[in-house]
Amino acid sequence: GRSGKSAGWRARSKGPGKNTGNIDSRPHQGTFEQTKTLFNARAREWILRAGEGPQVPEGASVTVHYNAYLEFNEEPYDSTYMRGKPETFRLNAYQLIQGLEIGIATMKKKEKSQFLISPELAYKELGVPPRIPGSKI
Repeated sequence: GRSGKSAGWRARSKGPGKNTGNIDSRPHQGTFEQTKTLFNARAREWILRAGEGPQVPEGASVTVHYNAYLEFNEEPYDSTYMRGKPETFRLNAYQLIQGLEIGIATMKKKEKSQFLISPELAYKELGVPPRIPGSKI
């Protein structure tokens, strides 16, 4: 079995070369424009609002606002909203969990998406105790 660790992103542009996103890993609710299965079904994306232009370039800096939840939990284990400001990350610089790197790389400016990410693409067997338990793969 898996102890679900998942994250959802809602992204929108703040300017040239930047995307702003929100992580929300609670199970998807509401309407969506498109759904995609990513990375051999280890991540799933719900596009809540389609973006414009090309996908985020490899190695781009992205600015994201997020809430990150463990599956089935109502309280986020991490949140830029609770800290009061978005975070900026560079893709392919090992600053994010692998599943978020994959997910953000599929996004376009002004897109809003939510992702569900398997433990293999998140914190794996070790987790980050005590807030994030290890997976049981």
